[in-house]
Amino acid sequence: MHSAESVGSEIAFDHLIALRLAGCSSGLRRDQDIVIKDITGNEVAIFCPTRSMSSVEVASLTEHRLCAFLTESNVDCDDYAFKFDYLVLNQGNLENYRLNYQASSSVWGGFVHDEIDALPRQVTAATAELIARSDLKIPSLSHRRAASRALAQPYAFERYLKLYHMLELNFDYEFVQDIRGLDSDLNGFSKIISTYESNDLNRLKSMITRYCPYPDRLGRELQNLSQDFDRTYDILIRHRKEGSPFSVKDNEKLKTLFDNGGFTVSGLASIGVHGDKTADFIRTFASYVIYRVRCCVAHHKMGEYLVTDDDEPFLVQVAEPLLREVLCQVFSRRPPVTIPGAEELIAI
Repeated sequence: MHSAESVGSEIAFDHLIALRLAGCSSGLRRDQDIVIKDITGNEVAIFCPTRSMSSVEVASLTEHRLCAFLTESNVDCDDYAFKFDYLVLNQGNLENYRLNYQASSSVWGGFVHDEIDALPRQVTAATAELIARSDLKIPSLSHRRAASRALAQPYAFERYLKLYHMLELNFDYEFVQDIRGLDSDLNGFSKIISTYESNDLNRLKSMITRYCPYPDRLGRELQNLSQDFDRTYDILIRHRKEGSPFSVKDNEKLKTLFDNGGFTVSGLASIGVHGDKTADFIRTFASYVIYRVRCCVAHHKMGEYLVTDDDEPFLVQVAEPLLREVLCQVFSRRPPVTIPGAEELIAI
């Protein structure tokens, strides 16, 4: 028999209390319990990674995991599967833990107790169709690893940054390739160095201008911005940064663009973009959108658009498809564009 005692809103079994955890870092090891100590070396609690444990043999559980089992289940069986992880502590430590440690556990421990602090829900793309691309060549092992890290990210914010890392890697890769391609007289060296030393947005523009030969495909992805115009306007206009294709006095041009069809011939013409300016504008705009979303995700500071969980559908359904289209074009085997803006026009 195990003793049970009410301690506030919790129940202590044999003087141990199991606190259910709402979420845990994937970086925490799950093959054994983890001892939690304070800075003086005194034990505070035990982290029990019990979630998803199946076919539990009650008789073989440690005292801490047994407390978790008794807290979670009133079923006496040997095939129970835990639903949660737990923090187990001596009932005498409960008040001290709640007062001094619980609220900051996400920082020092990598886990949270309250649902409001738990990991956000995962948003999935609505598409029921994927387009296989046979003309792509991933240039290096580092690029492949960055792509794999993106696949491992369950949330759009982290996944977007990992995909963007593939473009950043290409900045350096293309720099090396360009240097190797110089003639012995080094003609063009200063231009290559100037491009490499410019800021990330300019380097991104240069890459997209050079290696994205299908502005119509970029335009189709940019058209998705109309799905969430208010958020688009907030990121691109209210939180405008240097390099925007729209000046301060052109605040309403984005609205005019989408009011007249967006990235279509008529929509672009409504803001004065037509003819051989079309392809160049689309590439410039795509560069700015990708860069601004990257900044919003990477920088959480005053003056920047502060992303929240509510922004994840925008990333999944709008920003990430645009970034993936750019990656597909950049890594295609087609030769670089030689006359920027003049070889293809939008025709959606």
